[in-house]
Amino acid sequence: MSAADLATFKDKQDFTIQRVPTGGFYVLAMNAGNQYLANPKVREAIAYGIDYQGIEKTIMGLYGTVRNVPVPTRFADAIENPDWHFDPTKAKALLAEAGYKDGFSLTLKTIAQTPRIDLATALQASLGQIGIKIDIQQGNGSEIIAAHRARKFDMVIPQSGALMPNVLGSMEDFDNNPDNSLAANNAGSFAWRSAWEISDLTKLAGQASIEPDAKKRSELYVQMQKMFLDLKPALLPLFERFEPIVVSNDVHGFVGHPNQMTRLDKVSKSQTN
Repeated sequence: MSAADLATFKDKQDFTIQRVPTGGFYVLAMNAGNQYLANPKVREAIAYGIDYQGIEKTIMGLYGTVRNVPVPTRFADAIENPDWHFDPTKAKALLAEAGYKDGFSLTLKTIAQTPRIDLATALQASLGQIGIKIDIQQGNGSEIIAAHRARKFDMVIPQSGALMPNVLGSMEDFDNNPDNSLAANNAGSFAWRSAWEISDLTKLAGQASIEPDAKKRSELYVQMQKMFLDLKPALLPLFERFEPIVVSNDVHGFVGHPNQMTRLDKVSKSQTN
């Protein structure tokens, strides 16, 4: 259901909306092999060229909350969000510094499903205001994922998850690229798919994963997030991802699970009149 569809259930007494946190994100993945997107200033301009608040209000609704750090705020050691907000003037200045004052054109691929297709349209409108013309290409899951895994895209909107409820688990899709070469064919890594060279961040994540001291590990977790932002990421988290579920109040005991492991053995349904 769209955000507008979900809103129709908000104040209905016969229904409850569960907003299930997934630990993951809706992401704008940029191919750093692209001549424009290889430039960190261009990626920073894009970060300032998105109307996050407007998109959250009109499109994402219960599906997402603005968050540009790939760690949910409720996780231990999560840092504050950067001051990336919709600022067309600053975005245009950054594009000019990068040598693209007249802008350029890119293709954005997306799976044709709610809310990603509406999110793509909103990104097209926002980035158009800073001089980046976006052509949207819709496809089914297999088509878009295949293009993503093969590095055959300019930009694409994937969604991440969290392997564990901590910084390491939520950043796995964003910090793992030990070998950026085409020959490495590490298609399971979002960072590799974006041809994003982040060897130092990958090493830091590896260091954190084996650090036995809790205080030192916490410090490394914070350092990982700060380094990620300093790199002007080619994997830009847009919104923390939630799964909204509308439940009839006749249904009892249903609790949505972030990993779709919802137990039905204790779910029951009332008799309706």
